[in-house]
Amino acid sequence: MFLDVPPPPNSGSAATTSSSSLTSVTRSRVPPDALDEQKCLGGLAALRRAKWFQAKASSLQPCVVITRIMRDLCKRMCVWRPLMDWPMELIVEKSVSSLGSNPSPGDSLRRVFECLASGIILPGGPGVFDPCEKDNNDAVASLTNQQREHITASAQELLRLIAFHSIHKVLAMDSLVSPSHHPGAGGPRPGPWAPGKRFGDPSSRFLGVDCKRGRKF
Repeated sequence: MFLDVPPPPNSGSAATTSSSSLTSVTRSRVPPDALDEQKCLGGLAALRRAKWFQAKASSLQPCVVITRIMRDLCKRMCVWRPLMDWPMELIVEKSVSSLGSNPSPGDSLRRVFECLASGIILPGGPGVFDPCEKDNNDAVASLTNQQREHITASAQELLRLIAFHSIHKVLAMDSLVSPSHHPGAGGPRPGPWAPGKRFGDPSSRFLGVDCKRGRKF
């Protein structure tokens, strides 16, 4: 027959005292020239992320290309800078992988903007799961509500530019005009019903054309 022996008085305080003393002894044994603990943890996290992205990007051909494009976008537009580096890599990988096998770079870039424009990072949205952490951490948890709204609105506008054949504005490059459509090349001249030239065309405001005067602003 086993009897329940009551614990000695102040056992909880004694355990707390012993654990605190053990922690203090452990800290006292740390050499003064030791590396910073937070920097070491950050380096290990960066190593895990690099290995994960390398393993995932190897099976998705346009993943690296789209990641470079989005990094350039984050550098050019201050609205996108909160998504620089790891959050953007996660968003690109998850967006491109949702297209299936062998997606084209154009479809992959459009898919990234579609996912962000749908509101995945808005308050109350699903967020971006971080697979390199043990807990269910959100990779964009540090973003404010205002930053989330600005990024979502910018993704929606960039998606409109792609839909209206103005992807060169998204990439910050000159428009690639075919020689056959150049006025001096003997090709057909664009008529008054060309996209972006018609009076009242709702897409012209995204193409940089003033609908009322028919000139670029």
